[in-house]
Amino acid sequence: MGVTYLANATWKDVEVLPSGEVVVLLPTGAYEQHGPHLPIETDTYLVSTVCARAAACAAKRDAGLDVLILPTVPIGRSPHHLDFPGSLSLRATTYTEVIEGICESLYPHGFRRVLIVNGHGGNIDSLRTAARNLRDRSDCLVGVVSYWQAAGEAIDRLRRSPLGGICHAGELETSCMLYLNEKAVRRELIENGIPKCVSPRLVLDLVGAGSSINHNVRDYSESGVLGDPTVADAEHGRQFMDAIVSEVADLIMDFSQWELTNLVEGKDTI
Repeated sequence: MGVTYLANATWKDVEVLPSGEVVVLLPTGAYEQHGPHLPIETDTYLVSTVCARAAACAAKRDAGLDVLILPTVPIGRSPHHLDFPGSLSLRATTYTEVIEGICESLYPHGFRRVLIVNGHGGNIDSLRTAARNLRDRSDCLVGVVSYWQAAGEAIDRLRRSPLGGICHAGELETSCMLYLNEKAVRRELIENGIPKCVSPRLVLDLVGAGSSINHNVRDYSESGVLGDPTVADAEHGRQFMDAIVSEVADLIMDFSQWELTNLVEGKDTI
């Protein structure tokens, strides 16, 4: 059956899916400031695109694969952005319960394999908590991966900016938005936003992070940018996006074969 979008399906369409084999993709994004040059929907827009393209790529590579794409959860955990107007955030308990509720809605109809593909760093802790809680209550396999984590090595090879250049509204996101939705980017407002931190251990970078502290974005940046968008361009964004889509597609295919009973070679019980 290939790729099914829940948004366009009827309940009859969902009923005939081989639910025990389907990979359910749940994209998670955010609505938060992305500096003066990128739109507030950037995280949600990018992760939705990644999931759509990666699912299509995976289904093309594996004709027997079935993927059900759920609607992107557009608002996440963004309290560290609330100093900037327009940013939205849910409480940690609320967000965790939303993710758990979505996954638990699938369970009575036989779906047992959910891959959460995340597009916002602030969501990670709550997503992992939700996945842990779901395992405590069921035999549903729930994976959590941020798309830059899945494609970390490829992103690092392609990057132009130094450490700190790929974090928030920096090289990666700006390049991808220039490739996918150039009209949404305010080019004239692009400025380098790598903070000059007091310690080399304070590194904000998606593929090379340093020590974690309980910061707000305003503690590091007046513009809301953490990274270097000045090196971004559309062709670079295409290269980033192609690499990310390919890696996430490979993950989807691999994930489709995992069971809670086969995570270790030669082991058939838990």
